Amino acid sequence: MGFLDIGLVDILDIVLVAFLFYKLYMLLKGTVAINIFAGILAFWAIWHLL
Repeated sequence: MGFLDIGLVDILDIVLVAFLFYKLYMLLKGTVAINIFAGILAFWAIWHLL
């Protein structure tokens, strides 16, 4: 018994989400979409900081 009880479903969920993020990254890598996303993220961050 620890602070959190981690079961098989939790581990499968983490692996599935990590796999989906990896596939999305591989799909977008080397395209203009990464630069567009970075620009949108920068605008969003600056907007929330000000």
